[in-house]
Amino acid sequence: MIKVACTSDTTLFKKLERASAGNIEAQIKSGDARAHDMIRRAISAMMAELSKNPFERGGYERAVDFGHTLAHPLEASTGYTLHHGTAVAVDLAFSTLLSRGLGWLDARSCERIIGTLGSCRLPLWHENVNEQLVHDAFMASAKHRGGEINMTLPTGIGTYAFLKHEKQCPSGLITAILSELRRKQEEAAATLSEGNAGMVKLPS
Repeated sequence: MIKVACTSDTTLFKKLERASAGNIEAQIKSGDARAHDMIRRAISAMMAELSKNPFERGGYERAVDFGHTLAHPLEASTGYTLHHGTAVAVDLAFSTLLSRGLGWLDARSCERIIGTLGSCRLPLWHENVNEQLVHDAFMASAKHRGGEINMTLPTGIGTYAFLKHEKQCPSGLITAILSELRRKQEEAAATLSEGNAGMVKLPS
């Protein structure tokens, strides 16, 4: 829901931003209409995006690929003990900070996305994400996305652009992003611990 809200439904994003993971889970289990509305909006937004280019015949720039550049290599690096959704969350966090680092995303929108991931107890970092994994993910993406990375990056809540080539990233940016993500993960874990809520435990 967070993935598609970031690119395609600002109203859904605001609803998720105001909610916490525990609240959403409770609403779903109780049959609360608020949870059903968020699920409906997420499905509708996803279907609308997929219908534009379902078989990638119209090109390889797709909003639905947000969070799906590092995610698959990250899953593979853990022997697939890491759940797909967890890997996507880490990718979303990385992509968000990358966009900010490139000057494509303002600081406020960046913090809103990272904050929403954190408040929903989703991870921002994994120890297997390093410079080599990022490079390999970029290369793998280019191979199956028409020769370009076509990494979906948020440029605001509800807008996005595509990273085409690794050379667009200034020297040292990836290293700085990974360091910041680790710090933000620790901060989010500490905040949730104070509220007696645990972060998702990541398999090593």
